[in-house]
Amino acid sequence: MRIHVSYQGLEKKNKKSLNGFIREQAEKLEEKLGPLADHDPGIKATVQKHSKKPRYRFGANLHVLHKIISAEEEGEDAFAVIREVFSELERQAQRYKSRLKNEHLWKRKARRKQLGASTVPGETTGQTSATAQPHETAASLLEQITPCLDDLYDFAVREITYLQAVDDLRPSDILPDELVDAVVVSAYEKQAQKPEELDMRAWLHQLAIDLLDEEVGRSMERRKAISLETVIEDEDIDTDIYEFYQPDEVLKLEDLIGTPEQLPEVEAKIVHAEQSQAQQGVARLPRTWRRAVLLHHGAGFPVETVAAIMRTETAMIQELLAIAARFLNDMPAASGGISVERIFTVRRLKCPAPLHTELENKFSGKKGPD
Repeated sequence: MRIHVSYQGLEKKNKKSLNGFIREQAEKLEEKLGPLADHDPGIKATVQKHSKKPRYRFGANLHVLHKIISAEEEGEDAFAVIREVFSELERQAQRYKSRLKNEHLWKRKARRKQLGASTVPGETTGQTSATAQPHETAASLLEQITPCLDDLYDFAVREITYLQAVDDLRPSDILPDELVDAVVVSAYEKQAQKPEELDMRAWLHQLAIDLLDEEVGRSMERRKAISLETVIEDEDIDTDIYEFYQPDEVLKLEDLIGTPEQLPEVEAKIVHAEQSQAQQGVARLPRTWRRAVLLHHGAGFPVETVAAIMRTETAMIQELLAIAARFLNDMPAASGGISVERIFTVRRLKCPAPLHTELENKFSGKKGPD
């Protein structure tokens, strides 16, 4: 850990003892930073002594991954003041590390409760929700939904990945399986409101889009609250050189890339390069363009159905698809252009078996694992 300490109003002999103590505390703090310690953390601190009173002030900035954590204390015992500051730096660092790892949200029980998807309304008590007025039992509805789960999950993974890539969503906001779970429960609650022009598969995609838009709005509100935390910028220590620490739950564009099986190595490299460029291009599309592309070329819905899902005119969807295709075709690629149709035909993502089981248990009234 890089350490820089300046002293004001202290004698040389006092500086030496305090400097040793500060470095000792910094070493202890570094041991507790975990993965953050791998990104060249630094501390810049100042010790001040009152000119007339036996009183000390100690302030420190801890530079960690894309963040500066600050603390300051004042008191008559210099060593006690320093210890309190380092204790506060550790507390804030642990909080920041937890946020990066998403431990504050990725506790499955808490997240399920937050999504309002811990139970299926009415099924566990044998009663029907008065507001939703469902006309299908949970089991019969799940029977209709099950054939749609693979397409729904594929859409969830892709759209959440793109939303994370453009920072509309954070990794701590929602995971694909949580979105699918929330969509299925929402379908049960709102089945009386299902539009007649949409079949079950199309309606599930519409619900997914609605829930994602709500989650994007909540994400923006959470960030406004977080931005109120005090962060002191310091140009002496360059934090731009740090690599971004990605928690396990981060969805990456490269995970959407695939190549056809049994393809010769040379051709496979070309397809991989094309797919890599294509996924970056899709992420850069405006949200409505991208969703039109995902629904039409990815999920295979006719243009008229895409228009119904997105609650707009067919002509508008046709125009969006044409513009998106031209945008992607103009991008450089190993094979001289990106085919929008091919982007979504190389790799399809299937709904995980544990999620199938979780939904079956929920809709049958059985209690799944914690």
